[in-house]
Order: sequence, then C-alpha cells, then structure tokens
Amino acid sequence: MTDAALPTFSILIATYNAADTLAACLASIAAQDMEGWEILVADGASQDGTGRILAEFAGQIAYSVSRRDEGPYDAWNSLLPHARGRWIMFLGADDRLASIDTLSALARHCETLPQRTPDLSYVFGMTEFVAGCEVIERFGQNSLPGDRQDPAADFALSHTGLLHHRDLFDRFGPFSVRYAIAGDAHFMLRSLRDPETRFYHAPVTVARMAAGGLSSGVRSRVTCYREVEAARRELAIEPARPPWLRSLQRRSAWAERIHALLGERALLFVANAYRRMTGRPARRHYR
Repeated sequence: MTDAALPTFSILIATYNAADTLAACLASIAAQDMEGWEILVADGASQDGTGRILAEFAGQIAYSVSRRDEGPYDAWNSLLPHARGRWIMFLGADDRLASIDTLSALARHCETLPQRTPDLSYVFGMTEFVAGCEVIERFGQNSLPGDRQDPAADFALSHTGLLHHRDLFDRFGPFSVRYAIAGDAHFMLRSLRDPETRFYHAPVTVARMAAGGLSSGVRSRVTCYREVEAARRELAIEPARPPWLRSLQRRSAWAERIHALLGERALLFVANAYRRMTGRPARRHYR
C-alpha cells in the first residue's frame, strides 16, 4: 500500500465494561466529514454489552481485540503494531471527538507543520473536561513557548485527543505499563529528553473528556500526582516549583486527608485557593 493510501489518523480506543459510553465515542469518529482515519479498539474482556456495540460498528473498525489486559496503556500498546496512520490519537471509551469536522481541521493544520525526519512531533488542541452538559475545565488553549513543553512544569494540555506522530513510538517505544494513570505523562517526559521533540498547538477543539473516567475523582488524582512525581524521579527531572510546593506527593497526601476529614467541598475550596496562587482559574468540581 502506498503512503497516499494510508490513513492520516489512527484512533486507538481502550475500553473495559464501558458499553454505556462506547457507542457515543465510536459514533463521534464515524460521523467525521473526512476520510483518512481508522479506528482500533482494545477491549479488556468486558462482561457487559461491549461486544454487541463493537459488532454494530464493525464496518468502521479496522482492528479490534478482546483480551484481559493490564490497563489502558497495555491495551493501547497492543494496538500500536496495527496502527497505520501518520498521526496516532488515544481515546477512552467515555471520550468523544468534539464535532464532525474535528479531524479535517486537524488535518489542515498538520499540513502546515515543518516536515522533519524523524518527526518527533505532538499536535494538541483544546480538550474540554465535562460533567453532563457543563464544561468544568478546558485544557490546551494556548501554544507553548518555542513549541516545547517544559518537562519540569505541569502539563497544560490533555492526553485525550493529543496527536502523536508515529515516529515518536519508533524512537521511544511503547507506553510503560508500570503506571496505572500517568503512563502518558511518563511517555511525554521520556520523549522530551530529545531536544527535537515539539508540541505544536492547533486552534481546534478536539475532544470532550467525561468526568468519572480513569483520571477523575480524588483518589485517581492522588494516584496521578504520585505517579507523575515518580516518573520525574525516574527520569531525573526536578519539578519547577518552589520548595514548599515542590512535592506532588505531599500535595496529593494533603488532598487525601482533607477529603477524608472535611469532604469534597472543603477540598475544592483549598484546591481553588492553590490554583489562584499559581495563576490558574478556579474549578466548580474537584476532578
């Protein structure tokens, strides 16, 4: 098959017992106003109606597998050898593309990017974190200085809907399955050790990510904080924070204690005070 016949985008979906949301995720891709994409699904041997939904969308799915896995990063890793697209996007079953022209808008933007070999590029747009119809927070609204993410700073973008050039996986390998929630952050931090890695911003709303997913909720955020800190320690990256706020583990431990003693409203109040001190907008929910 010639390069011209290969898809522009490979969209890799990890799912487990998510029949209630998987159909909407798949439908948001199937409704796109362009061709040149493929869907690959890894199901962790679900016991709900996932198999029926995959059968309904069989005509739009290029490859699927159902097996017990070690979590989403193991599931996505199992799909990578089958992905043929130049750009690879990862979704969970409760995520969805924002509109029917999301991929065509991304494709137009990708055509304007510098052509490099190898192409160690990410492309990010805006991801909306939603609870029902309410947008709780937006990620990825602004470009990064020099198109570089500071590995010592918090990520200002979301992995949901992030485009990865396939050369990144040729260079840096698959996701680490040692991390339950922050395997994507670990991969990006690993890739940033190469000075040629770039994060290009696209002025596109790419995806909507639902509250209640893998990285939502107090316990999940605590785990995520700890894992990101562990990834930075593994890669010898010093967090860019003043000493009294440097440890994500310390922050996550306090969040866990406040939530246990005083509840989520108190935790939200404290979290918003911290967000204001660090120049970020307040939230209505602690995700």
